[in-house]
Amino acid sequence: MKTVIVFVFGVYLLCPGENKEWPTHTLCKTRNLESYYKSCDPFQDFGLSILPCEKYLDNALAMKMGIILRRDANKMRTVLKLSYDGKYLMAVEKLICDDADTRYSFCGRKKGEYLQIDQTVTFHLLIIPKGNYFLELELFNEDDFKLACANITIISS
Repeated sequence: MKTVIVFVFGVYLLCPGENKEWPTHTLCKTRNLESYYKSCDPFQDFGLSILPCEKYLDNALAMKMGIILRRDANKMRTVLKLSYDGKYLMAVEKLICDDADTRYSFCGRKKGEYLQIDQTVTFHLLIIPKGNYFLELELFNEDDFKLACANITIISS
């Protein structure tokens, strides 16, 4: 009887059921600004925070992101794609780490390790203009394996 219960429980855990998405997380919500994100990686959700939550960008933003790595990350690069009110604006790609880089403590992490990125982000804008923004943020390792992926929605009124 125990074997049957273990088998049924194992099949339940390993067989795909409904295709569920990761939940939408609230980054911030104020009178003039709302921001939400959702992992676009079907295998992994992650944590993200950006502070302060303000429409006016006179200060730098503190960004924190945390994931458990599914692959080694000796080299890392990010790709950021931005759309405004449904119109594609731009894409930016940046190398964060290479093999000899020691600027960041998260460079060179191995599979299974917790990766936490704490960075200060500054913008060349003083205010987020009114509208709906959609950001797709991707983090890749040296093998072009996607370590993390997020869809971020920003609503400025």
